Amino acid sequence: MLKREDGGTVVTLSVVPEGLIAASAAIEALTTRLAAAHAAALPLITVVAPPAADPVSVQSAVEAGVRGSAHAAVAAQGVEDLGRSGVAVAESATTYATGDALAAASYLSAGL
Repeated sequence: MLKREDGGTVVTLSVVPEGLIAASAAIEALTTRLAAAHAAALPLITVVAPPAADPVSVQSAVEAGVRGSAHAAVAAQGVEDLGRSGVAVAESATTYATGDALAAASYLSAGL
């Protein structure tokens, strides 16, 4: 590690854009699988049939459906956030690749 004049440490980060693209694809695949799983579970957790016709059973089924709907909303937000993170990783890959290309071009144009 390199030391700065003020005593701090300089940390070097090596980024491989192709690795970021692969990670982005993995996140996209995970997002798709997660969205499908939530879609399959949605009718099971939002519409709960009461086991009997008595008021307690009916009220319990309604409450379970309400909680299932709340869970579905939060889960959908989680899937959306995961998808956005995959897009951000892909954008980072593009940014790093562009920066690397510009740096290489500057060396080539300088005759290094």
